[in-house]
Amino acid sequence: MTNGFRSSPQVDEAENEADQAEVGVFELVIPRREAALVPGPLRGGRQALADSIRRQLVSNRAVKTNPLKDEFGMIRDEVITLSASEGVTNAMKAFKAAYTGLNDVTVPREWDDKIRAFYADEFLPNLKKNVDGDPVLDVYLPRLIPTRYLQYHYMVQSPMPYKQKGQDLDRTDPSPYGEVHKRYHRGFHDFASRFGFEDVYLIDHETGDIVYSTQKTADLGTSLLHDLRLLVWAGYDKGIGRKGSSDRLQECDPLLLTRGSSSVSEETYQKVATVGEIPEGEGRAFEVNDRMVAVFLDEGEYFALEDSCPHQGAPLSDGMVCGKTVTCSWHGWKFDLGDGQWLDSPHTRVATYPVRVVGDEIQVAVPKD
Repeated sequence: MTNGFRSSPQVDEAENEADQAEVGVFELVIPRREAALVPGPLRGGRQALADSIRRQLVSNRAVKTNPLKDEFGMIRDEVITLSASEGVTNAMKAFKAAYTGLNDVTVPREWDDKIRAFYADEFLPNLKKNVDGDPVLDVYLPRLIPTRYLQYHYMVQSPMPYKQKGQDLDRTDPSPYGEVHKRYHRGFHDFASRFGFEDVYLIDHETGDIVYSTQKTADLGTSLLHDLRLLVWAGYDKGIGRKGSSDRLQECDPLLLTRGSSSVSEETYQKVATVGEIPEGEGRAFEVNDRMVAVFLDEGEYFALEDSCPHQGAPLSDGMVCGKTVTCSWHGWKFDLGDGQWLDSPHTRVATYPVRVVGDEIQVAVPKD
C-alpha cells in the first residue's frame, strides 16, 4: 500500500515570515534613504533586534515542524503495521489471484467505447487543468485486459463523481474479483476515511500491478513498473515488456499493435506530399485516416511518425531533426526516427508508419481505425 504526502505549507510560511520580519525591522528602525546618517550604536541595536526576531521565528518554525514530522512518522508506522497484518496479507493474496484471472476474460468493444468516452469527457478535462499543453487521449487509455475490465466496472459504471467512486461501497462485478472486492473493500474504505488517506493501494511487488485501489481512479489496474498506456506504443511483437505481456494485450485495439509494420497493402499507401515540399532536416504534419502524421526528411531519407509526443502531446513535426532523431520542441524528448523509440527509455515509443517515394509522390501507410 502507498500514500502520497505533500510538502508542509506551515514550514514555508515560517520561512517567509522570518524573511519578511527581518526586512520589516530594517525599514522600521532605519529607512534606507537615511542609512548613511545612522550612528554606529543604532546600527548594532537594529541588528540585535533583527537577530532576536529571527531566532524567535526559527524557534516557531521548529515548534510547527516537529508535530508534522511526528505525524508523518505516525502515518508511516500505521501503513507498515497495517501492511504486515494477516488481514491485509490475505487480502493481497486474494486480490492478486483474482486480478491475474482477469487476463482470461473478454472485454467487449462496447465497454472500450465507454471507457474511451469516460477518459475524453471526464478524465482529460481535469488533467488539462494541471499540465501544460494538450494531453493526447490515446496515451492515457488503459490497454491491459484486467485494467480495462476493472475500470469499466468500478470507475466508468459507477454513478459517483470522479475521485469518489470508492464510496460506491456495494459495487461489484460478476468475476471472482467481485467476490474478493465485496469481502474487503468496505474495510479498506473505512480505514482510509478514519485515518485521512486519500487512497489505499494493494500492489503486487513483483509486477507492479495495482490490483486494488480504494478511490477507484485511473490508477486502478495499471502498473507502477510497466505503464502499458505508454509501452503499448512500442509494439509487443518486438519483445518489449515483461514476459507474457503480449498475451495480456489480447482484445486491445489491433491498430496499436500493428503500427510501424511493413506488412501493408498497396491500397494502404496515401500521398501526403510531393518531393521537394519537405525541406531537408525538417518535418511536416499531415492528416491521414483521421490521424496526424509527422513526415521528416533527414539525410535524404523520409520517415513517418505519429505527430504527438507521448509526454504532453506536443507536435513532433515542429521538433528539431538531426542524426536520424527528432527532439520535441516543448520539453526536449528525443525520438529515433527509424523505430520511434524515446532515447531515454527503451520502453516508450511513438508510432511509426511505412513511408515511400513513388515518382515524385511521398506516400505513407496508416491503417484505418
